[in-house]
Amino acid sequence: MKTLQELRLRKEVQERVLMNDGDVLLSLQEVRAHLYKEWDWYYDNDRLVQAFDVQKDLKVVDKWIELEKNTLQTN
Repeated sequence: MKTLQELRLRKEVQERVLMNDGDVLLSLQEVRAHLYKEWDWYYDNDRLVQAFDVQKDLKVVDKWIELEKNTLQTN
C-alpha cells in the first residue's frame, strides 16, 4: 500500500511529466530541485519538523531517480 506521501509525490511528478513532454527523469529532477529549495527554506527559518518531512520526500524522489536511471541504462 502506498503512503499518502508517495501518492502526493507521484501526482506532482505526473503533472511535470505532462509539462515536459513525457521526460520522466527531467520531471523527477525538477521535483527534487523544488523539494530541496523548500527544505532549505524551512531549515534556514528553524522550521525543523517541516524540514524533516521534506527530507523524507527527498529520499523517496532520490530512490525514484535511481530507479529511472537504472531503467534507462538497461534499455
